[in-house]
Amino acid sequence: DVVRTSGLGGNSPADLVIGTVVKVKPSSNGIDFEVYVKPYAQMYDISFVTIIKGMAE
Repeated sequence: DVVRTSGLGGNSPADLVIGTVVKVKPSSNGIDFEVYVKPYAQMYDISFVTIIKGMAE
């Protein structure tokens, strides 16, 4: 799966490609998931990151 920006909040445009999901596993609390993403960008160039949690459709 490809991870993309949503455009919500106005900090970035929608549909910018961030990276690809390489691993998904249940978190220790059994409610959430830990998602590992291989970024397309060099991480030292990143000044901020926004994570938006949503429900699957």
